[in-house]
Amino acid sequence: MLLAILFVLCFVANGFVIDDHADPDSVKAELIRYLEEDDFDKTVGFAEAAVEFYRSRNDLMDIAGCYMTLGNAYQRMGQYEEAIRNYNLCSETMDQIGGPMAKVNKRYILNNMAVMYLEMGEYDQAEEMWNRCIASVNDDDPGFLPQYNQDSLRCLDLATYYQNLAEVRLAQADNGDPNPQEKIDDAIRFLEQSLDYSERYGAEPNKIVGRLTG
Repeated sequence: MLLAILFVLCFVANGFVIDDHADPDSVKAELIRYLEEDDFDKTVGFAEAAVEFYRSRNDLMDIAGCYMTLGNAYQRMGQYEEAIRNYNLCSETMDQIGGPMAKVNKRYILNNMAVMYLEMGEYDQAEEMWNRCIASVNDDDPGFLPQYNQDSLRCLDLATYYQNLAEVRLAQADNGDPNPQEKIDDAIRFLEQSLDYSERYGAEPNKIVGRLTG
C-alpha cells in the first residue's frame, strides 16, 4: 500500500502515464532503473511521460534530466537524430536554469553529441565540440565549488576532452587522411595532455591506466 501511495504508474498502449500524485523522487528512480537495465523502449516512453510530470511542477532541473536521459537512450539505440534533438532540448533547459553547474552540464551534453559525430565520421564537427568543451572549462567561474573539488572537476574534464581529441586524430589517421603520421603525432600529444591532467588531480586508477594504454 505504501508503494502505491508513493508511486502510481499506469502503462497504456501508447506509453506511460504518471499519476499527478506520484512521488517525484520515485519517478526519477524508476527512470534510472529502466536506463540501467538497458530497456531503452521503456526508458523513452517513461522519460517522455516524466517530462510532462515534472513540467506540471515547473521542475526545470528534472525536466533537463529527462531530456538528457532521452538523449542517452536514443544514442545507445543508434538513433542519433533523436538523440541530438533531445540533447539540444536539455541544453535549452539548462540555459533557463543558468548558473555555473548548468554550464558544466551543458558541456557534458556537448561531449555526448561529439561522441556521436565521431562515430558518424564527422570528425571536424566532433573536434569543434570538444574544443568548445575545453573552452568552457577554461572559462569556468572560480569559486563555484570548494577549491579542491573545482580543480578536480576541471582537470578530469580536460583529461576526458583531450583523450577524445586524440580519438578524433586516430580515426582520421585510420580513414584515409593524407598525412596519417601527423595525425598520430597530434594524438600522442593530446594523450600526453590527458594523462597529465588525470595524474595531477587523482583520477581513478583505471582511468589513468586506460590513458597510459592509449
